[in-house]
Amino acid sequence: MNSKLPYDQLLDTLTAARQKVAPATRWRHYKGPEYVVDNIVFLEATDEVAVVYTPVLEPGVAFVRSLVSWLETVDWNGQTVPRFRQVN
Repeated sequence: MNSKLPYDQLLDTLTAARQKVAPATRWRHYKGPEYVVDNIVFLEATDEVAVVYTPVLEPGVAFVRSLVSWLETVDWNGQTVPRFRQVN
């Protein structure tokens, strides 16, 4: 393990992140496509929390995005909207 943080702090950070974006939940990107969250992980080089996710329509492809970016808002068609919103 190459983390700069103690193991228990890593676990606490992951637990808090998973409360915001839980694995196995479905989310819609503001441009329309839906994704399934596969996992919440750390970027090894920086200890930044990231979301691993796959498109519903292309499950053979996986992406990684920082949790901060996942949860941020964007300007779209003159409105401020969440980059991703959970689909029930």
